[in-house]
Amino acid sequence: MTPLSEPGNDVTNPVSKTLSLDEAFNLALDLFQQSRLEEADSICLQLVGACPEHAEATQMRGVIAYQQGRIEEAEAHFRNAFALKADYYQACHLLSELLREKNHFDEALEYGLKAVALRDDFVEGHLNLARIYRGLGRMEASLSHYGKVAEYWPENAHVFAEWGFVLGEVGRPLEAIQVLRKGVELAPDDADLYSRLILTMELAPGVTIQEHQQARVGWVARFAPSFPQRRFTNDLDPERRLRVGYLSADFRTHSAAIAYGVIILHADRQRFELYCYNNQSGSGDVVTDRFRESGVIWRDVHALDDAALEQLIRQDGIDLLVDLSGHSQGNRMTLLARKPAPIQMSGWGYLTGTGMETVDYLLADPFIIPQEERSLFSETVLDLPVCIHNLPLEPYPEVDPIPPAQRNGYITFGCFNRMDKNHLGVMEMWARVLQAVPDSRIRFCMPVEHPGMAEEPFRQVMARMDIDPSRLMVRGRVPYYDHLDSFNQVDLLLDSFPHVGGVTSLEALRMGVPMISVKGATISARLNESFLSLVGLSDWIAEHESDYVEMACRRSADLGELARLRRELRSRFDQSLMGDHAAYTASVERVYRQVWQRYVASVSSVSSDSAVLL
Repeated sequence: MTPLSEPGNDVTNPVSKTLSLDEAFNLALDLFQQSRLEEADSICLQLVGACPEHAEATQMRGVIAYQQGRIEEAEAHFRNAFALKADYYQACHLLSELLREKNHFDEALEYGLKAVALRDDFVEGHLNLARIYRGLGRMEASLSHYGKVAEYWPENAHVFAEWGFVLGEVGRPLEAIQVLRKGVELAPDDADLYSRLILTMELAPGVTIQEHQQARVGWVARFAPSFPQRRFTNDLDPERRLRVGYLSADFRTHSAAIAYGVIILHADRQRFELYCYNNQSGSGDVVTDRFRESGVIWRDVHALDDAALEQLIRQDGIDLLVDLSGHSQGNRMTLLARKPAPIQMSGWGYLTGTGMETVDYLLADPFIIPQEERSLFSETVLDLPVCIHNLPLEPYPEVDPIPPAQRNGYITFGCFNRMDKNHLGVMEMWARVLQAVPDSRIRFCMPVEHPGMAEEPFRQVMARMDIDPSRLMVRGRVPYYDHLDSFNQVDLLLDSFPHVGGVTSLEALRMGVPMISVKGATISARLNESFLSLVGLSDWIAEHESDYVEMACRRSADLGELARLRRELRSRFDQSLMGDHAAYTASVERVYRQVWQRYVASVSSVSSDSAVLL
């Protein structure tokens, strides 16, 4: 073997002592583990110079290149390492992972399968395959490998988090809840994982509103400790210009931004000064720019911890802090426990309550939270005319006045909701509709990169019920305008349950497309009652799931009514409060003023009582 020089502080100036190949590699490994990457790479370079067939040194050079952002170089090293050593499953696996990250899923699968074939109990290899199959839209295969990983790593909470997420995606929320509960047990300090469990419960049939609120209270007990309430020095003038802070991770092209965007863009700047606390990482997109340039005071806060963000909000003198995220991704729920503003509210982005005593108000409407349920909430429920709004991200396409059924000779149903809302019970209901309406089709348009992720589970349901697979049409992620134009290809929507469409429902109505929905027992199940009432379609809501198929058959058979609604719905929508952005924003601002005046009165009353006692 050719000896190598041992490096000193400067690896380019070797000392006299020489090392064997194994000793040199072990030294490189030690340096790598100390994050002395350039020194480790220098030794590996000497190693492959002295021994070109040294696969381990070649692989390490790939890992170092990857960590330093030289992705193409890393790929070349991994390929070389595997070529040098045909049973080198680690190099094969690293190559597969890198290809997956580059979205080269087919080739990633090829090498991923080779890696686990070389070592079947290679747990990282099965996890990689689970992710590859998900990327390919082959969800059952993905779930199979997640199950294997859970067997090998039964104490790994991250595995259960991923597994539960994918179960939710394929319409199996009850199984997802079980898996996520296991993850929460394994990682009791993971607030985001617990939030994922809460969101998944919203998708599951049979979960009551009491259980939803109990889960939120449980989250608060675990992650939102009580903080000493500091005194506020805000000016108590009840009529002055108020400072309103909006806290969100979704100031971007996102359904949440569509739901709340108008209250920012159409605010009365004479009476309200707006601050946007942006908790998304990265620079955002054109919608982010639209918010940032609208005259608000913009704060990028993703890098701030709760203490620093609390201090910033207090320094800004915010009077009303409005949380727009709830338990959704990127939330700052733990900040709300600190109560950095005199009044805190939750609404729009994910309006199902927080369970937090420090959040004073939940913004809703008379439909989604009946009076008899309001005592279940930690917040005081305040009614807006409608719980969310609809900000067009760009001009809508024109409505095609001719229903597709007149052109095609058959009814086209549609569902444009997120696929995790479509559990197997919903899919079976849709299949029954297809059975009951001869020659009908159903079109999925869902925001996924790989349509197979939505297509596979429903095709399995159709196969069980002997429905021709050609009756299903699936379209994945498309630009926003094309998404809206897709409504011109369906006659009516079949809504999901218990989590109905939100922004998607509003888009459909403005595009002239009515929907079959079902009356629900939770907030997420009642949104369409609010929306359909605005345009005079309350009678399109089935009282029970058992009425769903009959209503779909009856409504789809009335082509004259479908044509009339196609001509009228946009006008009805635009003439409602949904079409009047300024009026809707004014209704919100009236609520802001009322709660501020209520706060001022309460503080003044306490101050007066204190003066009497003194």
